[in-house]
Amino acid sequence: MEKIIISFRGFYNIEDSSAQTFDEAMLSVLVNLLPSIMEVHWAGSLRWLQLLITRFLPLDKNYSIAHKCVTLVQQIATEVSNRVNPYHLLLATRLCIS
Repeated sequence: MEKIIISFRGFYNIEDSSAQTFDEAMLSVLVNLLPSIMEVHWAGSLRWLQLLITRFLPLDKNYSIAHKCVTLVQQIATEVSNRVNPYHLLLATRLCIS
């Protein structure tokens, strides 16, 4: 990831329209990659993904990254609300609360 970010600087010095095509391709890949963010195991990987997203965020004219992020937050909220809290169950048992 670091090599990709570093190579951007040299790539944009070239007077060519392929830079815009590359940006669009990277943006498309990042949008398609966002739903699988739950499978990331390492904080460093998540950090580099965040850096790439931050780099290409200004190019996202139709807010597809924002829509995917909102969907992810909704999925996380649903998962958290569906989880059973063992401390809540313990208190409910001890205090006879259902």
